[in-house]
Amino acid sequence: RFEAAQAEHQRQEAERRRALAVAKAKYDRKVTEERANAAARNAYVISRQSAFKAGHPEAVEWFIGCVLRVSRYPDGCPREYEVTYDPGNRDATVDLELPPRGVVPAMRAYRYVKARDAVEPVPRQDSEITQAHERLVASVALRALHEIFGATPAELVQAVALTGWVRTVDRATGVPSRPRLLDLRVTRPTFAPLVLDAVDPVACLTHLDAKATPALSAAP
Repeated sequence: RFEAAQAEHQRQEAERRRALAVAKAKYDRKVTEERANAAARNAYVISRQSAFKAGHPEAVEWFIGCVLRVSRYPDGCPREYEVTYDPGNRDATVDLELPPRGVVPAMRAYRYVKARDAVEPVPRQDSEITQAHERLVASVALRALHEIFGATPAELVQAVALTGWVRTVDRATGVPSRPRLLDLRVTRPTFAPLVLDAVDPVACLTHLDAKATPALSAAP
């Protein structure tokens, strides 16, 4: 019995060693692959950094896109954008999708009516929804400008032209459309003195000569 148990132990030990060798080989291959991927990623980032510092348009557009992409917003908030860069004028042009009017809650609050033992909604007035949406749109636009100017050096970006639009459906035709809500162009010297945590967003856009379109108050 002892010899049989010893033989079984040796068999199990041999099987364990074979499994260990297979697992180690698999791990070593994985480590090699990860190191190669990391080296490729690092080389890609270094090449992007060099191109960005040199002011190559595609690299500057990529970098500004990264800045906009990593900016955190609530789930469901639109995140589509398009960036172009003019190295001659050191201008960045950004087409940015803005939240539609429908993201503003239609109800301001809910109240309990004791006489009927019921909870009733308190709706917002249409003018209140419009004002809230205008403030939201202005805040998103100012945030995008702040992040772009803050992440790019002055020798590359001296001005940002921003166009904000919403994704909606034309009520007259039922066809999807992208009406513009605002257009503005801001230079770095004009934007730098702003104290953004103390401004009224709508008033600040007016100060920056932003052009709000009629679609802003009508955007669903």
